[in-house]
Amino acid sequence: MDSRFITWPAGDTYQIYPGPLSSIRFEKLRDGIQDFEKIRIIREKLKEKDDQEGLEKLNRVLSAFSHQKITTPEAAATLVKNAKK
Repeated sequence: MDSRFITWPAGDTYQIYPGPLSSIRFEKLRDGIQDFEKIRIIREKLKEKDDQEGLEKLNRVLSAFSHQKITTPEAAATLVKNAKK
């Protein structure tokens, strides 16, 4: 298999490579979907328990994620690392 394309770097045209091959793009998309679902489930559980303090803490952590605060890949990595704690 050859993933080169005329005007773009190798792999830029693939979300999933031909055959049974994944790509970093697909893996990162999957990670994001999993994180979104975890947050949805946590929020649902906190609401069921009527845990306002927990909901406020979750919302405070999530409010840090904005395009104004994520100016570099390192800043994004730090936000994610802190949020996962």
